[in-house]
Amino acid sequence: MLRILKQNSLVSLILLILLTAILKARYILHPPDISTLEGFQKGTLFTFTQLSKLYANHPSLYIVLSTIMSLFFSLYINHIMNREKLQSQKSYLPAFSFILFTSFLPILSIFSMVFISSIVLFAALAKTWQLYHNTNARKESFDIGLLVSLAVLFYFPSMLLILLFPIFMLIMRPINLKEMVAYSIGMFIPLYMGIAWIYLQGNLPNWSQVLYFHITLPLKTIPLLTLAITTVTSFSVILYGFYIINSNSTKNAMAVRKKWNVMGIYLGVSVVTGIFSRVFPGITWVMMAIPVSIILSQAFLHNKEKYNTFTFYFLLLTVMAVQWLFKT
Repeated sequence: MLRILKQNSLVSLILLILLTAILKARYILHPPDISTLEGFQKGTLFTFTQLSKLYANHPSLYIVLSTIMSLFFSLYINHIMNREKLQSQKSYLPAFSFILFTSFLPILSIFSMVFISSIVLFAALAKTWQLYHNTNARKESFDIGLLVSLAVLFYFPSMLLILLFPIFMLIMRPINLKEMVAYSIGMFIPLYMGIAWIYLQGNLPNWSQVLYFHITLPLKTIPLLTLAITTVTSFSVILYGFYIINSNSTKNAMAVRKKWNVMGIYLGVSVVTGIFSRVFPGITWVMMAIPVSIILSQAFLHNKEKYNTFTFYFLLLTVMAVQWLFKT
C-alpha cells in the first residue's frame, strides 16, 4: 500500500479514499458524545448553532460530512506539498498522513471553528512559502495578513500567529516597507469588520461577553493509557520525521530548507495554540494536525524501504488499536 501512496496516480487516490473510510469508520459508527466536543460550534466572533443541532440530531452524518471535508483538505495539503517541492517526488503521502493523524482521536475528526481557523492559517502559510520566488509581493503580503487575521475571528489564540507571520516572511526572504504595510492593511481589515459588526449590533460596551476567547487551560485529560500512547507515538514520529528532513537537508535547495525552518516554528506555535481546552487533548488540538501530518509524511521517506514499511504499518495498527481497543 505504501508503494502505491508514493505514486501520483488515480490508483493512489482511490487507495487514499478507501483508507480514509477505514480509518474514520470507528467514529462514524460510534460518534463521540456532543458533551465531549467543547464549543466546537463557537468562533471568536461567530457561533453556528446549526452545527451543534446537526450533530445532536445526526452525529454519524455530521462525522461523514466532516470526513469528506477532511479528505478534500488533505488533498489541498498534498497539492501544496507537491507544488512547493517539499518532497523528492509527487505522491499522496501528505494527504494520507493528515488523514492518519486526525484518526487518532475522535475530536480530531470533527468539523469545527478551530478546524476552519487551521485551514485559513495553512492557506496563509502556503502563500508565505511562495515569497522566496517573488520579488514584488505586495499582493501576497496583503493576502497573508488578511488570512491570518481572518483565522483569529474563528479561533482567538491564532492571534499569536499575527506577530509570527512577519517573521516567517523574513525567513523566506527580506521584505520591504511596502510589503509590511500591505500585510498590516490586510491584517487590519477582518479585525475592523469584526469590531464594526459588534458596534452595529450594539454590543460594543459588552464586547468581552460577546467574544469567545477559547482561553481555557486543561483541567483533566483523556484516559491516561490513550493519552500516553498517542503522545509517545506523536512525538516519536515528529522526531523521526525531523531526522529524515535533516538527513536530506544537504540535498535540498535553499528555498526548501527555508520552508522547513518555517514549518518547524509553525509546529511549535501550533502546540501552544492547541492546548486551550478543558480536556487535554481537546478539539483545539487540531491546530497541530497540519504541521504534524506534514512532518509525518517525511517519516515514510527513509532511503531504506524496510524502515518505511515498518513505520507505515506500525502507525496504521497503532491508530486502529487506539480506536477499537482503548477508551478515547
